[in-house]
Amino acid sequence: MEKEKVNELKKVLKKRLNRPMRYYLDACTRCGLCYDTCHAYKGDPRKEYSPVGRAETVRRLYKKYTRPSGFLLPYWGDASKFDETVMERLYEAAWSCTGCRRCMVNCPFAVDTGMMMGVV
Repeated sequence: MEKEKVNELKKVLKKRLNRPMRYYLDACTRCGLCYDTCHAYKGDPRKEYSPVGRAETVRRLYKKYTRPSGFLLPYWGDASKFDETVMERLYEAAWSCTGCRRCMVNCPFAVDTGMMMGVV
């Protein structure tokens, strides 16, 4: 992926990471209570179509480009680097979400995956 495109995407990600978004990215425990309420996941039960899978795609970029561990230890953990594959996953995650927010209603921490996908 072109360097200038990557830099532009990093700026957009940092600009849109507001306080609620950071909370949602940090609060998700990946418990899976949201799976059964998601229309996209019910229609195509692949992990990347679940609310947890969508949030995980964004969370990995968040860790890589906004957390100190992403800068200091870039190859340790599950942080993702911007490349074509990650961008495809991000695009697919964002457009597979209907934004109904049923996942938020069933989440014990009220993580709003629909809002996260709207920001992306």
